Amino acid sequence: MPDIDDSYSRQAQINWPALYPGESVVWRGKPIRSKYTTKDAKMTLAGIPVGIFITFWMSMALKIPKKAGLMAWLFPAFGMLFVLQALYFLVGHYFRNWLEWKNVEYAVTSRRTIIRRGLWRVSEVSRPHSDSPVEVRASSDGAVGAVIFQAGKPNLNGFGQQISSMLNPQLKTGEFGLYALENPANVYRIILAQTSAAPKGAKEGV
Repeated sequence: MPDIDDSYSRQAQINWPALYPGESVVWRGKPIRSKYTTKDAKMTLAGIPVGIFITFWMSMALKIPKKAGLMAWLFPAFGMLFVLQALYFLVGHYFRNWLEWKNVEYAVTSRRTIIRRGLWRVSEVSRPHSDSPVEVRASSDGAVGAVIFQAGKPNLNGFGQQISSMLNPQLKTGEFGLYALENPANVYRIILAQTSAAPKGAKEGV
């Protein structure tokens, strides 16, 4: 498996993940950086129509005469929101994932699968081994891929949640996944082995 990133402090490496009494780590690793960077590549396709739309919008908005007063700056200002969205869809998510990679780490314990992630604020989320079906999504040769826990789509009622789901496809689908793994089938088998051995009533931790 890939080495743990040297940018982690020695103390953080020693203490992560925090375990429950009787729980032990059976596997720990990091995603492949180049593959993690491109894991949301489908967002680029979504960014193309947005980019075309906002290009047309801004070309028309910037032609509004200054003597039009409020309208002359209101329409371009509104369009900038879509400019930022289009830039994120087209290229921004690659940059974000590339930066986030240094904070991403995976662990499989005797009870849970745990993900440590975050760009500016590192957080931890976990799923018990008894939770939802698990599947492998791998390249044709099986060398690189993801292990995905399928879950129901979350309720995204708040405006902030909807915006976050636009920038993070996994929030929208409710997927919990270990992405850009080397030899994902091996990790999958480790999780299945622990699932059959996991004690009943193991709880999810976030």
